[in-house]
Amino acid sequence: MSGGDLLKRVVDGLARLVLLFFLFGALIVLVPFFILGARRWLSRNSTAPSAQRFVGRTTCIESSLEWGWAHVRLDEKLYLARSADDSDLIAGTRVDVIDTDGAMLVVQPAGPSKITTE
Repeated sequence: MSGGDLLKRVVDGLARLVLLFFLFGALIVLVPFFILGARRWLSRNSTAPSAQRFVGRTTCIESSLEWGWAHVRLDEKLYLARSADDSDLIAGTRVDVIDTDGAMLVVQPAGPSKITTE
């Protein structure tokens, strides 16, 4: 083996080591970044865990849907709601949020003395 071939093999080996170092270094940095970013995005965009905070609030039915379902607006967002007794929900009706069912709010007609907290 000549000196030129040996030098070429050494440089080629070093180039591979540098490439592997950068690839694994990028993976070590990027994988936790994407995992933490995905967790943060899911926590912001998931309504299931945060729907419980609406229990006890009063709002109005935004739009009626079929089978006792409707949309209600709380904190500038629309949420799917269903009637506690499966009665029809009519747009404009004031309702109390009494429970959650996953990401869905469970509502019942509000009493006359309730103050809305929209």
